[in-house]
Amino acid sequence: MRSILLVLMATIIYGTLYPFQFVWPNLEQIEWLDWGTQVSQRTTNGDRLSNLLTFIPIGFIGLLLCPRPAKKYNSQIVILTRALWVLLAACSFAYLLQIVQFFTPRRVPTAADVLYNCWGVIVGLLVAIWLEYFLSKKGNGGKYWFSQYAIPAFLVSVWGLVQLFPFFLATDLVTLENHLVQLIDLERFSFSQFFIQSIFWFTFYRLLQDYFLVRKSAIVLGLVGVGFIILKILIPHVDISFTWLLGMMAGLLFGIVLTRKFEKVELAKINILLLLFALIIMEFYPFHTKMFISSFNWLPLGSFLNGSLWVNTQLVLKLFFVYGSLLFWLNLIFPEKIKNILILVVIVLIQEISQLVFSFGQADITNPLLVGMLGFAFLKFEKVELKHLKS
Repeated sequence: MRSILLVLMATIIYGTLYPFQFVWPNLEQIEWLDWGTQVSQRTTNGDRLSNLLTFIPIGFIGLLLCPRPAKKYNSQIVILTRALWVLLAACSFAYLLQIVQFFTPRRVPTAADVLYNCWGVIVGLLVAIWLEYFLSKKGNGGKYWFSQYAIPAFLVSVWGLVQLFPFFLATDLVTLENHLVQLIDLERFSFSQFFIQSIFWFTFYRLLQDYFLVRKSAIVLGLVGVGFIILKILIPHVDISFTWLLGMMAGLLFGIVLTRKFEKVELAKINILLLLFALIIMEFYPFHTKMFISSFNWLPLGSFLNGSLWVNTQLVLKLFFVYGSLLFWLNLIFPEKIKNILILVVIVLIQEISQLVFSFGQADITNPLLVGMLGFAFLKFEKVELKHLKS
């Protein structure tokens, strides 16, 4: 898991210092005290969300890696001490990145970024503390539970983030009224988006049914769906429509019906085929050929580092869910996991190359890299040894 943390930190450094054009600033003109205390200036909601989300895994993985002292102390003191060390190290890392941005003229360093980075670390720490407590209660089965359920839990959480993005609750009745109108607006129904939504929701419900629900799954899944509807109505700027509602209901229905008719492995194969078909529709619909062959963007994460951070963050989360689910179901069926990663990387790369000629999209190396990074992380998660738990 240490290698996952290093890759994550390297990715954050890359995204923070891109495009790596450094100049020596006039340090005498920088008002360090004002810069360090004005946390509300020069930051947007997209910046806040991206800074918070990228540092959640830093806090989570950091606490799991942080060793316990050799001597026996009060467990609460030990957890608090480890959490404080991780928080101090992660916030120092975030602060150092902002300082380095003074030497990159195209980036604007702000103390607010550090603040939201630290909030992300705290969220990750709280999740890790809960996980350690939960696994310790399971005794000898704690390590087995983590190896079997960590990835499904990650995928379910990511889909929840995609649906509830950007997480800010509305404080006015106008937003609620607009969302209710959008839910019943039949004229804007899109069959392609309905198909994609139903497949993604089917995947989400399958993960819940197979790994977290045992009894009365249909009732619980129905309550989960109602909960998402209520929350999306309350959140402004969220993607909500009649197409989304119908797709969610169809995904729930598919999840209930198909689970009763097929075995787990057969359902995994069906899910893989549906997800691949959904990816084709996402990237190429409406189908058309370009007048001229476009260029291929070889810069890693280049398409995500330009444009709106708000939109790009949600897109990255959605790709994490889709590619992660594909890898998860492939690994469930086929034992050669490295081969599964390479096959999916090749499929996504072919899809990107095809965009040189087809669709409105830009051919990019980023998506194949995301598949490789997720596959690498999944391999490490399955081999992780939680030394804090009893063997």
